[in-house]
Amino acid sequence: MRASAAKCATRPASSACPCCTTRPARWPWPNCWRSSIPTSLILPHLGSFGDDWAAQLALIDHLARHRNIHADSSGVRRFDLLQQAVRRAGPHKVLFGSDGPWLHPGLELHKIQLLGLPPADAALITGGNFLRLARLA
Repeated sequence: MRASAAKCATRPASSACPCCTTRPARWPWPNCWRSSIPTSLILPHLGSFGDDWAAQLALIDHLARHRNIHADSSGVRRFDLLQQAVRRAGPHKVLFGSDGPWLHPGLELHKIQLLGLPPADAALITGGNFLRLARLA
């Protein structure tokens, strides 16, 4: 665990966590984001469906720092951010998502294929991570 994640994990639940969020302490997620909590979070759309580049970029940092935070790939318009998420956090932190029928699953799957990952890493994203998190594998 990185030092920043360890600091976050020891922060009192009632206080704001500057390493996780700039939102006030009343926002309920900082407790869940703490790496010491056994709950895994899967944040859809790499954290923002509204094409909020800053929000998606900020989530990549959390993916890399907190072992219990994951994201899905659905609706990510900026391919460079999807590449960065996999490069910085690892393929074990990203799950394939399509948002079908609103977004075509074939197009969303093609984005994963375009990452050019080794077959084992691509298999994690396209199903292995979900199976692991759901404790089905």
